[in-house]
Amino acid sequence: MVSREGEGSETEDCQLLSQIPKVRCLRNGRREGLIRSRVRGASTASASILTFLDSHCEVNADWLQPMIQRVKELGILERAGLGDNSPAPRAALQPVPDPIRLPREGLPESA
Repeated sequence: MVSREGEGSETEDCQLLSQIPKVRCLRNGRREGLIRSRVRGASTASASILTFLDSHCEVNADWLQPMIQRVKELGILERAGLGDNSPAPRAALQPVPDPIRLPREGLPESA
């Protein structure tokens, strides 16, 4: 799910993202801020595990699988009585971000 802010018609990026299976693009009619946008997105999500990334975040290959595995190991969904399609989160995991090592491929060191 992608949450967008701003007025006007749906943006080209939302139109493109909406073509990807299981991706929905929500658009706020006005500026709501980060937290309200995340709450709105979470309230319309159907998955039992949610993750939030900001537009400046960059992830490596296979970054999500270890977090999902940890949720399963801790039995978070089972202890909370949650199965698939539950809208009620009960725990949060905070990954440790990898350091950015420069130069990054295709970007100058000043980027």
